[in-house]
Amino acid sequence: MYNPNWLKEDQQRVIDMDRWYQLDGRHKANHPLHGLYTGLAEKGKALDRNEELKNRMANAHLKLKRTKKN
Repeated sequence: MYNPNWLKEDQQRVIDMDRWYQLDGRHKANHPLHGLYTGLAEKGKALDRNEELKNRMANAHLKLKRTKKN
């Protein structure tokens, strides 16, 4: 029987898996693992770190562009 105490954890797992699926490029039809979530939990932390780095770089670039305009 399903334990209702697991609901929040399960909902977060779905959110994480969907994010990692997109970050790994599996939403693209030509990806070799398109349609599969296999192995994403193992890759998740690395995918999140890469995404965080991309966001930080993009923010730094925007900030630099703003300072050059002034």
